[in-house]
Amino acid sequence: MKSLATTLTLLAGAAGCGSETPYVGPGHLAAPASASAATNAAPAPPPLLLVAQLRYGGELRCHAVVTERRAALTAAHCVHADDGELLGLDGFTLVADGRFTGIEAILPDADFDPVALAGADTVAADRARLLLTQPLPVAPMRIGWEPHAGHVVEIALPAGRRIAPCRVLRDDARVFALDCPVAQGVSGAPVVAVVDGVPEIVGLVSAREHDPMVAGAIVARIRNEADLAAGGWTR
Repeated sequence: MKSLATTLTLLAGAAGCGSETPYVGPGHLAAPASASAATNAAPAPPPLLLVAQLRYGGELRCHAVVTERRAALTAAHCVHADDGELLGLDGFTLVADGRFTGIEAILPDADFDPVALAGADTVAADRARLLLTQPLPVAPMRIGWEPHAGHVVEIALPAGRRIAPCRVLRDDARVFALDCPVAQGVSGAPVVAVVDGVPEIVGLVSAREHDPMVAGAIVARIRNEADLAAGGWTR
């Protein structure tokens, strides 16, 4: 990707400042523009995709996607303070479909540098796994399809809201950029595509273009189970 090292703004909401993006609306997922994977038929409604608000000190900080009954995935910068230290577990609450749960443990991706400038390397590793104190309902999710320039995806938000459609502007092996604007606090929201009629998680919102004329989302790819788990657990 071009000049990512100097053009990104991370999207964790400051206390009291985070808000859900206004660029949302209900609807089904848009099929990717891929000759091998896309279909012209209207996609079926997606299976359960549990997207949550990640609150800190009672205020929206980021979003997360529930990946297992007691695990969720968010952007790693969402769980760090400005000095690079992990924020206290007691301050976090995950709110999903009207259910509230605390966070018992946090595992950022081992390659994430919390004090590095926001660039392609930072975004590519901007994932953290959360162990939840209470179980939440979740359906199995498909992963593995990789969008490239020209494909159409969506950013999923809580309660079935979505930022859509989003077209991939450019990409590399680890990161891709979207043309849809995103607001502060959207970090950690899953990016979803419909592949052969089935929704797949393909990435996690990390940052946005610094240029206010673009403000499009920059996304860390989710390519395999290791990405989804952010490396596993250290207990």
